[in-house]
Amino acid sequence: MISYIRGEAGVTLVSVMLILLLMMVLGTGLLTSALMENKLVHNLEDQKQVFYLAQAGIEYARYKIQEDITWRINDYSKNLGNGQFTLTVVDAGENALVLRSIGSVDQNQKTLEVGAQYTLAGGDGTVLDDFTAASGGIIDISNNVTVDGQIIANDEVTIGSQTNLGEISENSDTLTIPTVDWDQLLDDALLSDQYLEDWDSSKFQDYVVNYIDNDVDISKKTSEKKSSSSEISLEGIIAINGSLSISNNTEINKDVDESFEGLMIFVNGDVELSNNGIINAAIYATGTITIHNNVVVMGGVYSTTKIVLRNNSTVTFSDHLDQPIIKDDYFIGGSGNEEEITLIFTYWRES
Repeated sequence: MISYIRGEAGVTLVSVMLILLLMMVLGTGLLTSALMENKLVHNLEDQKQVFYLAQAGIEYARYKIQEDITWRINDYSKNLGNGQFTLTVVDAGENALVLRSIGSVDQNQKTLEVGAQYTLAGGDGTVLDDFTAASGGIIDISNNVTVDGQIIANDEVTIGSQTNLGEISENSDTLTIPTVDWDQLLDDALLSDQYLEDWDSSKFQDYVVNYIDNDVDISKKTSEKKSSSSEISLEGIIAINGSLSISNNTEINKDVDESFEGLMIFVNGDVELSNNGIINAAIYATGTITIHNNVVVMGGVYSTTKIVLRNNSTVTFSDHLDQPIIKDDYFIGGSGNEEEITLIFTYWRES
């Protein structure tokens, strides 16, 4: 049998109570620490969420602006998950915008302010309708050349002697020479049974794509196995998957009337027009376009790389550049009926 000395029972009781109290204090401390840590974790999560919500607002604004450059908004709110963003887009000078987005979750907020600068290219066929000579690189002009219309280049425009020129824009950052969809041109030509391995104007058809899968050399001098016909009259599209050379008094659509719907010549290579030719068409080339020695082009020339105009040549804008020669289906970007908008962020601030 266990026996206690008088007073030991009271000491034991006090000890047990002190231990229980200490355990309660420790437990309360651990619980408080756990609650604070949980709150901190949730607070960090909320801070991440409000940042992503604010960023979502900026991306939403970017999408709307590129869809419609005139889009503006003030304190527009959109709920996402357990939070929301509030967006404001205002003008900040010529071609400049300020985008302000506030992400919110409960009492947590994050504000992003972004400056943006925009440029426009295309729109209603601007690249191919409004410019007489347009180049993604340089334009070299010399020796009694006349260009009646706009001249625009992404690089330099060099000008020589005795030139008569219209409006000139060089080092342009708004010009986009569109990329041609050669696969679509080929598909449409196959549908019309107008895929031709070589140039044969007797087989051409109006208002469709006439696709030549070879280099083309057209001249009135036929002794070197050149084209059997150097004079053609055609409305629609000629697509040449190769280079194009036209020389020696060759005439393409020399005489047109008001009902003429136009001719577009797409060339996947270089173009050389020389020696007294007359071409009433718009010419697009992925390579260099060279025009020299008394050539008249009525319709416009467009190169992704370089244009050279020399020696008594004339390029003049034509009012005949209507459908079907400029058709949105054949351009991957930079032309057609929609403006291409380039949006650049100039600064980014968080608060």
